[in-house]
Amino acid sequence: MSRTLLILLISVSILILGVAIAGLIFYSIVINPEIEKPIIEKPPLIEIPQEEIENPNFPRINEGHIDYLLNELGFYSLHKHITTGELPMINTAVININKEYFSVVRDNNIETVESSEGDVDIKIRTNQDVLISLWDSETPAQDANDYYESGDIEMEILKSQEELALKGYLVIYENFFS
Repeated sequence: MSRTLLILLISVSILILGVAIAGLIFYSIVINPEIEKPIIEKPPLIEIPQEEIENPNFPRINEGHIDYLLNELGFYSLHKHITTGELPMINTAVININKEYFSVVRDNNIETVESSEGDVDIKIRTNQDVLISLWDSETPAQDANDYYESGDIEMEILKSQEELALKGYLVIYENFFS
């Protein structure tokens, strides 16, 4: 066997091995298929005080409701960016009650605070009635998809597709928008 043929065979073998390793890394990190869903107790809706009973925009949800809903929609499966370590960050704007929530996913747990600050990956816009409907739903992911298709939930992508894929958003996209 000639030396050139031997070098070619070794090069092809290394290339095949590299592609296989890249495929395994992509599958295990980007697709992230085997993450156990954290259990978050469903928080009760905030009671409307008697003096606000006529106000349809009285806030009935808070940070705990956003944590619960994002968890139910699969956002717990997101992970830090595999090269930069940046955590997944989501802004949820509840238009009719003029509130914004900033959520970060850390070690498959969602942490939300009332804030519009932060360098978020995506921004979700909706109204309180939609969120309450999802909170009350037996199939929140399907209902969220229906609300998205009807325009009652809007999603603005603020980072590149590559950044989102490297944080695991591909799973959210496949579950939420398929």
